[in-house]
Amino acid sequence: AAAGAIILSAFCALYLLFFAVQGSYLFGAFSGRMPADFSAVRYARQGFYELCGILVLNFGLLTACARLCRQPLRRLALLRGLSLLLMGQSLLFCATVFSKICLYIAIFGFTPRRLLSAWAAAGFAAAAVLAVSTLIRPHRAVQKWVWFSAAGFAVLCFLY
Repeated sequence: AAAGAIILSAFCALYLLFFAVQGSYLFGAFSGRMPADFSAVRYARQGFYELCGILVLNFGLLTACARLCRQPLRRLALLRGLSLLLMGQSLLFCATVFSKICLYIAIFGFTPRRLLSAWAAAGFAAAAVLAVSTLIRPHRAVQKWVWFSAAGFAVLCFLY
């Protein structure tokens, strides 16, 4: 539990520092601005792939802490708090990527691939929300996420 707390603390602190240093890059799409040397395509794509890597890392950390601790994370106050903070930061990353995709759509128009990217970002956010809810109260989060993702994809298939 102590090692998990140290690792989660380090990553949460690193993300807070990253948000502080890279704030204009991350949150520029909320106000419709992009970095000077970026095109909308590169801004959205790079953000999406960064999100994929960050979430793999964050869910890997959360899974490793859950597997290595003798008690569930929700019963250990410090680890639960750090895990909630980590998933909150993951949700913030999802929101920034979603805003970049929306900016990209606003500039270049709507296509099915862009809709699929937005759906994937929403699916990542749903996974983080379900992880948060599992940290608060135990339930079958993975099963709910699979149903959510399948239903969302079915709706996309019916739309196009």
